[in-house]
Amino acid sequence: MELSVTLSDLQSALQYVVPVVPSRSALPVLENLLVEVRDGKMQLTATDQELLMTATIPVQAQGEGKVLLPAKKFFEVVRALGTEGVLQIIHQPDTHQIEVKAPTGEYFFAGLDPEEFPIIAPEEEQFVVEFPPEVVPTIAKKTTFAVSKDEYQPAMTGVLFEFQKDRLIAVATDGYRLVRLLIDPEVHQVQLPSEDRSLIIPARALDLVKKAENEVQLRVDQSYATFVFDHVQLTTRLIEESYPAYQSVIPNDNDKSVRFRIADALAAVRRASLFVSSVAKHLRFVFDENGWTIIGEDVDVGNKAIEHVSAEYQGPPFEIGFNYRFIEDALVHLTDSIENEAEMSFSTATRPALIHSLQNGEPDETVLMLVMPVRL
Repeated sequence: MELSVTLSDLQSALQYVVPVVPSRSALPVLENLLVEVRDGKMQLTATDQELLMTATIPVQAQGEGKVLLPAKKFFEVVRALGTEGVLQIIHQPDTHQIEVKAPTGEYFFAGLDPEEFPIIAPEEEQFVVEFPPEVVPTIAKKTTFAVSKDEYQPAMTGVLFEFQKDRLIAVATDGYRLVRLLIDPEVHQVQLPSEDRSLIIPARALDLVKKAENEVQLRVDQSYATFVFDHVQLTTRLIEESYPAYQSVIPNDNDKSVRFRIADALAAVRRASLFVSSVAKHLRFVFDENGWTIIGEDVDVGNKAIEHVSAEYQGPPFEIGFNYRFIEDALVHLTDSIENEAEMSFSTATRPALIHSLQNGEPDETVLMLVMPVRL
């Protein structure tokens, strides 16, 4: 088998699939890419047995075949060659030897038997959802930062997708903060499934879908979800655990609120956070007739910062503490522009704060950020 492929196409495909390849695996075969050529196309496949991603690009080929290539080494060589020009790839099926010819030289790889490569096989589809551009990448960008990194809480390492008849709800939480998105099918032109269904998609899979530039198709069966976009197909095993009852932690009686420009608050939080203890990471928020004051302090060394944020506060004098990273993350991911205004509401110093962006002077319910306070 011989083929020619442009470097730009090959690099584009590799940038999608190589992140799925495990750095170290108990199964060394997983550290390889499955390369298949047929019908004038090259398909590159990577898997870690939880995710499987394929990218397909056009090639000029003589013959068909498939082989396993060492993923990271092949990617390093292709990336070092730049994006201009054409590669020739020659495969010897009897020895699995691969020769790569570039304008600057020749490179040889010892391939492996492709029959050793494990393939995830999705079952019969239960439903399919077509998403227009931007919807799924937006869900991913606004949720995955808030998932748990604790492998002993597997449900919270993914994003909950609740398909209801009149909306899609996406939720992420790590127990300290929570994000909830409401997707209106009429606004976003999405045809939701006829029956309610909840599934938990691993955050790592959604991170890979952030790159999608065009429409995204989601196919769901009992155990797997498959995203199809651009020239890529990504299959992920669903997290088969019960998701926490997130609705119970969202307060509906917050009686204090502050309105502010996101850019002003974000800048103040970042400056004040330079003075907090590296262990505690706590900021103090003080609200009174003067507005909003943010205090960052490390009492052990005597460092302290006091920031005054231009804001409109409604309520009696109030003080509450937060991990600055959680507040910063919430403000960064709240809207597409930090020039927008937002509202933060509270009830007591031990109950969650809610953050919404403002649309025409009213809280926008489509994106909710919840942050748990810390004891000062």
